[in-house]
Amino acid sequence: MDGVPVWGVSVPDLSTLTFHPEFELAYEIWSSNVVSGDILGGILTQKDDHPMALWAGIKNSSDTLLAEYKTTTPRGPNHNEKVSTGVEIKPDTGIYTIEWSISRTQYDGTRDRQGAGTVEGRFQWDSNADALRMHLRAYYNI
Repeated sequence: MDGVPVWGVSVPDLSTLTFHPEFELAYEIWSSNVVSGDILGGILTQKDDHPMALWAGIKNSSDTLLAEYKTTTPRGPNHNEKVSTGVEIKPDTGIYTIEWSISRTQYDGTRDRQGAGTVEGRFQWDSNADALRMHLRAYYNI
């Protein structure tokens, strides 16, 4: 019954589902310095352009890199970027690993705790689409 119009509505063919993963990298930098001068002192907060390196990659179960994104352009203190991987993943093809990192690429004069540190992560994604098919069947009543 997949792909057959139901009550004038075109029903998707559930056997042709594909995933089109995207990378979304976001950060916000606050650099704080303690400033003395009056009795109470104070904290100077600095938000400015910072040299950043953004990286993300997706690997299949045999650890082959399927898609990668990297840039080292200076960015502002706030940044949010969504990038298409250009990869099409068929459902039920196993476990994929997504890795990412956001790095300060050099010391820029602020005395923050991170310095030239890196925040990074790694997680696994299961391409099993049974739950998606079930939701689509319920939504389209097929």
